[in-house]
Amino acid sequence: MEKTVFTGVRERWLPLYNELKGMTEKALGGFEVRGTEAAMLWRHDTCFAEIGARKDCMTIAFASGTVHDEWEPVKAVQTSKNRFVHYFEVSGPERFPAFVERIQAAYRLTKPAKPPKREAASEEYRTIDEYIALFEPPMRDMMQQIRRTIREAAPEAVEKISWSMPTFYQEGNLIHFAAAKTHLGVYPGSEVMEAFQDKLNPYATTKGSIHLPWDKPLPCELIAEITRFQAARRRTGP
Repeated sequence: MEKTVFTGVRERWLPLYNELKGMTEKALGGFEVRGTEAAMLWRHDTCFAEIGARKDCMTIAFASGTVHDEWEPVKAVQTSKNRFVHYFEVSGPERFPAFVERIQAAYRLTKPAKPPKREAASEEYRTIDEYIALFEPPMRDMMQQIRRTIREAAPEAVEKISWSMPTFYQEGNLIHFAAAKTHLGVYPGSEVMEAFQDKLNPYATTKGSIHLPWDKPLPCELIAEITRFQAARRRTGP
């Protein structure tokens, strides 16, 4: 199962994955593991952690009830009213003790106290329309605006949900966006962030994301330029 995710050049991260899995199993006493093509999903009633691999790092994602910028995640994505998934990139076990504590908290957060009732629908979403509908009009309007901006800049791109975020796909994921408590997060990838470093100086950023405050005008021209740049990159290779 792990070989599906940790294959080829990514196989180098399998020992690191097994180390984190062993530490977490010791803390939780075991859990269900499911594999997809992209990641290993750690589950009980629902998924509480997601572990993947890239050529240059292993990726770790888990949920929290609030955003924790002090954890220094690569990104934090709001997936429901009171749930924020934090994403990390690691190449060694130095942060594993802290991660295990946070994964334990994610386990408790995603484990219902009582068996779920059929009539209690969860805030799941399968399309960008369903995702945007979870939010109130001020946030909803800004997300529709960025959606239109990306569509116009990359008219051939396909809309989908990927990594729990609204995503535009064209020969690979072009750009994601997602709501956070204080801002709209835009995720074009670290290479694009480096290329647009000077133009992004007015905004709070991480290695792979741009934080656009809810109370400021959306920089549509910049988002369109970033989208066109990313689409051109996808046409010529990764």
